[in-house]
Amino acid sequence: MKIINAGFKNNINCEDVIAISSPGSSPIKRVIKNAKEKDMLIDITEGNRTCSVIHMKSGHVILSINTPETLKKRINE
Repeated sequence: MKIINAGFKNNINCEDVIAISSPGSSPIKRVIKNAKEKDMLIDITEGNRTCSVIHMKSGHVILSINTPETLKKRINE
């Protein structure tokens, strides 16, 4: 099991990550909205701008302040 920092000392298991995307497109905004309605949204931005959306195997959607590129580097280390 590999744990990475997803922002503000919040850690995630990178083995459970399905995808990491940018939050700007309409389909991703719908994913965020649907996850919020189902109580499957985890916001770890602490009020800052969302730079990436992390999709987990459990169906949870995590909002992070780190860019997708930063998270990808951390996963591949």
